Formats: sequence, C-alpha cells, structure tokens
Amino acid sequence: MSAPRPAMDRLRRQWAVLAAIGAAGTVSVAGALALRVSLGAAIRWSIPTVVVLSWFLWRLRTSLDRNHPPDVPGLHPSLGAANVITMARAALAASLAGFLFQTPIMAAGTVWDWLPGLVYLSVVAMDFADGQVARITGNVTCLGAYLDTQADALGLLLAGLLLVISAKAPLPYLWVGIGYYLLQAAIRLRRAVGCSVKPVPPRPDARWVAGCQMVFAALALLPVFKPEATQPAAWVMALALGASLGMDWHIICRSAVSPDRTSPRTRGGMARAVLARSLPLALRFAVALSLILAVFATPDDGWRDVPAPVRVGVLACAALCVLGVVARVAAMLLSLLCGFWLVPAMPAGAATLTLTAALSLVMTGAGDVRLWQPEDRILMGTPSADAAR
Repeated sequence: MSAPRPAMDRLRRQWAVLAAIGAAGTVSVAGALALRVSLGAAIRWSIPTVVVLSWFLWRLRTSLDRNHPPDVPGLHPSLGAANVITMARAALAASLAGFLFQTPIMAAGTVWDWLPGLVYLSVVAMDFADGQVARITGNVTCLGAYLDTQADALGLLLAGLLLVISAKAPLPYLWVGIGYYLLQAAIRLRRAVGCSVKPVPPRPDARWVAGCQMVFAALALLPVFKPEATQPAAWVMALALGASLGMDWHIICRSAVSPDRTSPRTRGGMARAVLARSLPLALRFAVALSLILAVFATPDDGWRDVPAPVRVGVLACAALCVLGVVARVAAMLLSLLCGFWLVPAMPAGAATLTLTAALSLVMTGAGDVRLWQPEDRILMGTPSADAAR
C-alpha cells in the first residue's frame, strides 16, 4: 500500500532541509580549511565528504516509506529528533572520508593528528543517544533502525580505512569495515537463487561486539595509542567481528533437519556451551601467564620503567580477570593500560600477549566459571546470572 501523500510530502520537505543543512555545513568546513590550511586540503576533504554524504542522503530519500513503527503501517509525518541525531552521526562519519586523502593523514603534532579520532568518538557517543531519544519520545520506527545500522556500518568502514592507511591496523582489518556489506550482499544473492533466509533475532553478544568495534576504532585513531599496540589489538577485533558475522550467517542459512539426524541447533548449542567454558578460562590463564612473563622474563627489564601506579593497576586488573570478578570491566582497563604503557615500554612480546588476551576477554567475559560479573546487565543489556543468585 502506498504511503499517504500528505505525510510523504512532509517527509520529503524535511529531507530537503536536512540536505541543505548538510551542504551548508560542508561548505563552511571547506571554507575554514581553505583559509586556515590550504585550498588543496579543502578540496581533498570536501569532495570525498560530499560523495559519501550524498550517498547517505540518497539512502534516506529512498527509505522514507519506512518511517512507521514496527508492525504498524501508518506513516509518521515527521522524521523525529532521533532520526535527526542519526543523520548528524552519518554526516560526521561521512566527514571521515575527507581525511583519507590528506597528506600526511596523521602528521604528528598537527590538528590532523587528533581530528579523525575526535570526530569518530563523537559518532560513537551519539550512537547511544538516538535510540534513547526514540524510546523517550515514542518515535521508534523501522526507518530509525535502518538508518542506525547504516550509520554504524559507514562509520566503521571509513574508520577502518583510516586505521589501515595510517598503519595503525593491518590490511585484514578492512574486514571490519566491509563485513556488514559482504553479509548483506550474500543475503541478497541467497534470495536471488531462491534459498530461504532465516531472520536473525537480536543478539546481545552481537550488539556488544559491534559496540566494542566502534569504541576500539575511535580510540585507535587517537594519537595516544601507537601502532605497536593498535596492530595486535586490531587482529583481535577483526576475528571477533568475523565470529559474530559467522554466527549471523549460520542463523540465516539454518535449514530443516532430517528426523534421523541431530539438530544443527542442538549440535551448535553444545559446541557453544563447551566454547563458553573453555575459551574464557584459556584467556584468563593467558592473561596470568603473559603478565608473569612480562614481569620476570623481559630481557631489558622494561617492567621497572613503567610508573608504579600503572604497575599496581595492571596487577589489580589482571587479578580480577583471572578470578572472574567484574572481568569485562577489569579487562577493559587492563587493555587500556597495556596499550598505553606496557606495550610501548616492553616490546618483547609478553606485554602484547597480555593486551590481546585482555581484549579478547572483553569480548567473551569470564565465562560460566566465574565469581562475580554483574556488569553484563549494563554493558550488554541482559540479566546477569550473578544477579539471579
């Protein structure tokens, strides 16, 4: 059924206003760059930004008929504050495209050193705002969910390109940026050949992995973290997203089961149960072992060069990880301390292993064998097993 004409006309006028605001903002930033830096820098920034922003505006223009609540066909005549915030996020993400062609991209000691990371940090922070505003205002729509996903994917794609070009992430890290688009292309191909496509229900662990990807990319773009730390961490993030998208693909392709065979869901559930117990325990053991090696087996005694408060913080966070007490939060802090202090001070390898194990533990949590992990209720939006006891 076609959308009511008055409502659609109003949405198109609002779209035109947003497009005009985007154009005015792009011209203003380009003018400031021309005056403060150079005309060449303004051109190199503005052309990619305009191309990406125009693409996103086109996606919005062709999706206005989705501006209705789930399972309710009535079209909302206004985009609403939440969708405006999402469009602002998309505009900031599009501006990252302009940094791809600056030479050098991340010149030390210049404003270009900080701008990409600060811009993408703003994108990440606003990601937590648009959903809350939609729920508070009662304007949760299919269009909002669609735009939110598109803005997240666009931001990760451009941030990943920046990290690879600036040598802060290895080339395979591009998978983080293109993984979503490859999955969508595979879904369309599967439908085109007549295969069934199962819906993917919301998964708290998938949302957590996606959020961690965005936060990591934003922090890695900042000049405070060096490639010695961001390169190995990027491998962990790429593998985590690959596992998450692989799970989505498994759900999408799930097929009927013959009566004489074990259900794939049952086999998969058993495998996941074993993995849920063994992998976090292995990671906690790796945190302890790698830190012991870093403290006692580093040939240049780099541990003593780390400030005493940092050493205390590292040991405390590692102990919490090993014991399974607020393990996700402790692993986050341990990852930051390793990335900022330990890896640059101790490049021999043990500190890098501590970083990768701690960052992996952020993804998995302490597992089933733990003492206390209540933070899942807040960080992942799910009831914690510890809270039920």
